[in-house]
Amino acid sequence: MKKAIIALVLAALCLPAAAQYMKINPKFGEVSEQELMMDTYPPDTSAAVVVLYQKQVAEASIDSGVGLMRHETFTTRFRVMKESGKSYAEYKIRYRDYGDIEEMVTDIKVVTWNMENGKKVKTVLPKKMIFREKVSERYWSVAFAAENVRVGSVVEVTFKFSSNRVGEFGTMYMQSSVPINISELEVIYAECFIFNKMQQGYEPFTHSHEVTNGYASFGQSRLDFNINNDRFRAVDVPAMRPEPFSYYPDQYRLAMDYELRQFHLVGATDQYFSTTWHDVDQSIVNDGILKEFHAKCPFKDEAVAAASSVEGEAAQIAAVRDLVRSKIKWNKRISIYPQPKKALKEGEGDSADINALVSSALINAIILSKRGNAAPRSTVDIKCGATSARSASCS
Repeated sequence: MKKAIIALVLAALCLPAAAQYMKINPKFGEVSEQELMMDTYPPDTSAAVVVLYQKQVAEASIDSGVGLMRHETFTTRFRVMKESGKSYAEYKIRYRDYGDIEEMVTDIKVVTWNMENGKKVKTVLPKKMIFREKVSERYWSVAFAAENVRVGSVVEVTFKFSSNRVGEFGTMYMQSSVPINISELEVIYAECFIFNKMQQGYEPFTHSHEVTNGYASFGQSRLDFNINNDRFRAVDVPAMRPEPFSYYPDQYRLAMDYELRQFHLVGATDQYFSTTWHDVDQSIVNDGILKEFHAKCPFKDEAVAAASSVEGEAAQIAAVRDLVRSKIKWNKRISIYPQPKKALKEGEGDSADINALVSSALINAIILSKRGNAAPRSTVDIKCGATSARSASCS
């Protein structure tokens, strides 16, 4: 009898642990007292922020009178566990609006929930606190931050991103730098959209697929087709924190990648969307990103002096880099869209800001292209900076 009991205990110990995620009502606005009263998150007691629920709905659609469109809705609910987690309630979303590219960020709703005197109190972000800014000739940004956020607050955020660049679905992440209680992803697309689908990461998830009927109207004509709906769900997703010597940790995050390969519609000419690394390089040139890298050096005399103070190409580049670092503190953010003037004024900036300033100070500067490809070329001349092997002069 004792042997049987011991065997049962050992067998129970060998069973995988059941998911310990908190069950919540995912509907926006349905925040429970349990979520507000949560003192700790057992799967990760060190977390400054815990995402209680997040969902991304990505849809490739045929919009009547518009054409092919990409719509993405992002919804998240998170709890601030520590003082350092309050910055998680700050958002800045970039989008494009130039030429034939039309993008929009709409339907922004932000609500902060707190417990005060035993009652739930909500603070709704007013529309006047949502700020839109023209970043460059081609890029805009929308910025907002939840109000009345403190340790113990639960914040809900939702917004919609729309773009006529339907081929830019890209990688949709279900794991982030903070722990996630429930992570959901839904991808909706008509059967005429043909995707290359890939999954990355190592966290477990569930997947379901459903097919429904859909249609699009074109004047007096109606086109019927099937709608595919892929649903993914993961629970107790651990934080993916930076690791030493890890060049690109994002490749290990749980994510689904939908690359639009082809749009095939009976009676119409097929459209192909797959791109090469050359296309990516060319898009960087066309988007005007290089303009800031080749702009006139705002501290040209100092750059020339720094480069002239040492001998050798590597030492001169390092001297210019150190000069830039003395002027700007890195804010730990990685970007490809520079705003060097703003960064200099504020004394801090992201990777693109710093790289653009270093580039503008080097007369032979280039943007290194990854994966062994040649650097994207631009016909814009560098105005000033340090040479690779000699002192530079600035016009």
